[in-house]
Amino acid sequence: METPTQMGTFSKLSKTVALFLAPLLALLLYLVLPDSYVNGSGQTVAITHAAKACLAILLWMALWWFTETVPIAVTALLPIVLYPLCDVNTLAKTLVPYASDTIYLFLGGFLLAAGIQRWGLDKRIALKTLQIVGTSPGAIIAGMMVATGFISMWVSNTATAAMMVPIAMAVMSVVRQSSSSPTITKGERNFGICVLLAVAYGASIGGMGTIIGSPPNGIFVRFVQQTYGIDVSIFDWMKVGMPVVLILMPLSWLLLTKVLFREQIKKIEGGKEWIKEELISLGKLSKGETVVLIVFVVTVILWCFGAQIRSFTIDGVRPFKQVSDAIIAMAAGISLFCIPVDFRRGERALDWKHCDSIPWDVLLLFGGGLTMA
Repeated sequence: METPTQMGTFSKLSKTVALFLAPLLALLLYLVLPDSYVNGSGQTVAITHAAKACLAILLWMALWWFTETVPIAVTALLPIVLYPLCDVNTLAKTLVPYASDTIYLFLGGFLLAAGIQRWGLDKRIALKTLQIVGTSPGAIIAGMMVATGFISMWVSNTATAAMMVPIAMAVMSVVRQSSSSPTITKGERNFGICVLLAVAYGASIGGMGTIIGSPPNGIFVRFVQQTYGIDVSIFDWMKVGMPVVLILMPLSWLLLTKVLFREQIKKIEGGKEWIKEELISLGKLSKGETVVLIVFVVTVILWCFGAQIRSFTIDGVRPFKQVSDAIIAMAAGISLFCIPVDFRRGERALDWKHCDSIPWDVLLLFGGGLTMA
């Protein structure tokens, strides 16, 4: 008897079926596609073998991605094998998108994020934000959303949410301990839901602010570059993305606190003390945090002024014309491996064992998606 699966997942039997059904459906699609079609102008347009094969492979990959028959990164590697075999493209051209500058822009961002997480700088930012906004229920929800959104601009949504949820749970625990009611009241329940949704919405909204905030942003930037020949820098993206973030953040807060969950607790007893204790436990800004913070700030400044740096001219020569956002990101990531934090112990701001959290599969997913595009 087949065991039930969790919501949002497929059973082992379903994945096994998809393992064999996907390539069969891809082959069937290739066989049933016509050799030509009539466009809107009444002209007959031929459908080449490469076009039909490409569409069939797209169906195969989509089914495997949807059902997670194999890890998503493995599915993303299919074009490397199938494109040359099916004469869709040469191996050399197929491999080019797997080394796209967009991928290295994200890799540099992931390395920065690993450094931030290693030294606990992300938690300090979140707690400092809560300390600034105050401990009233509405302020805490706003603070959680803003802190999550800011971190999510530079760290992946998933990693940001994973870091912020324990803080949200701790806040909810303080609320429960300070309550005089033996059972959870409706106000406490609504507050808890709002805090968790603030993390979820903050991560998603903040991820729109920069190119490296969310993987779809990078895919879109690369698509615009390949299709229209337009290079979109991080600063260019922020000119559009940040207004969206600044509009959606307060709207989401209003929706949560004033529309969906209007009945809230009145006051959080002991909230200020809890935040103070947490910050005391973190101690002063460590040398590792200081190094990572400096590298992070310098990187953001270079990203924002990338266009001016590239256009800088000396005697008619532009020495920094190749300094792209990806180069800045990789330079920042590499520098963390070089900057010492403790000379005597030979400790650097980042080492390889603290890079386990980097989503390498996402980088391969980028490559597969860009190749398919």
